[in-house]
Amino acid sequence: MKKTNLFIAGVVLLVIVLVGLLPVFLSSGWIQNLLLERANSRLPGTLAIGHCRIGWQQGLQCSRLSYVDTKQGIQLDVPSLRNSQGLLALLAAPANLGTIRVDGAVLVLPGLSPAGRERSAAAGGQNTPPVPPRSSR
Repeated sequence: MKKTNLFIAGVVLLVIVLVGLLPVFLSSGWIQNLLLERANSRLPGTLAIGHCRIGWQQGLQCSRLSYVDTKQGIQLDVPSLRNSQGLLALLAAPANLGTIRVDGAVLVLPGLSPAGRERSAAAGGQNTPPVPPRSSR
């Protein structure tokens, strides 16, 4: 009986430690690479992430995200992405992602880049001037 209680206490302690270290495991390069491989197998392009981390109460923070789809000519570079919900809040309410903040994103679409307009003009197409950005009032 004493050995059984000791075994159960050991298993409970191990589970508590593993659950407590969940943010460390999720922030590890190994898990990130596993998730990237799975995402890239389902996406038409390639997703890359420099580094991500999450805490129990600290939201997801990722740096140097990029997505490239050469067939569609799409490229997205995001220097910084942050989420307001920590792991505890996400586990309690998975549908509520909170506020997601994307800083300094650059999106390149086909036919809209200056280089694309120059190639079109060189090939005999019309070189239309760029549309000025709308003012925010």
